[in-house]
Amino acid sequence: LFWQWAWLIALVTLISAAGAFLISRQMTPVYQASTTALVNEAPASKSADYSAVMASERLTRTYAEMINKEPVLNEVIGELGLQMGAAELKEMVSVSSLRDTQLIQVAVESTDPVAAAAIANSLMEVFSRQIQAIQTDRFAQSKSSLEGQLTDLDKQITQYAADAARASTEAEKDRLESKVAQYREIYSNLLQSYEQVRLSEAQTISSVVQIELASVPTEPIRPKTMQNTLLAAVVGLLLASGAIVARE
Repeated sequence: LFWQWAWLIALVTLISAAGAFLISRQMTPVYQASTTALVNEAPASKSADYSAVMASERLTRTYAEMINKEPVLNEVIGELGLQMGAAELKEMVSVSSLRDTQLIQVAVESTDPVAAAAIANSLMEVFSRQIQAIQTDRFAQSKSSLEGQLTDLDKQITQYAADAARASTEAEKDRLESKVAQYREIYSNLLQSYEQVRLSEAQTISSVVQIELASVPTEPIRPKTMQNTLLAAVVGLLLASGAIVARE
């Protein structure tokens, strides 16, 4: 039966394959670029126990959710000069945290392969900067206040030391040198406090480090011309064969 209708089966298969091939070729190709980053957890929160591991995974998932939000998207649009809104860019981006790891993967789809790679890399860079800024802001006020006090004390120490060198009497010189010694002690205590703030900052800040840059894709992810052509050929073959069997 199939030998008898082989010409029809071959014709339908060929027409199906050719149709799928032509349609796929006319579709606009879409490219995908991806990049990977590591969530470098704060040293103070690192631990081998189960709760710490779970907290680390939650932090990674939280960061993955934050990447595709407007603050990051809008900054990327501004940096790259993209002619689109945050909502449109969000549709092009997919973010996922790799299970049981501290890795985040960002994939960007675009009809322009160069733009896809540029957007993916920019997203990671911008997000890393924003996370760093959010965390350092907690310590900025304390550091700024201590830095101001240290600067003022340094000026006073210099002034009193100069005055002591020019003192006309021994009593006046002793008084000024005593003042300098007091200020130096206060300066030392403030400097110690400043270093403690810096140490606390270093111990409690997590970071996002890009470990794999997005490269410009050379092959589109869709349409898959050959896959579509072969699939259409198989479907055409099955339909033709089924129609022949039903007819007979």
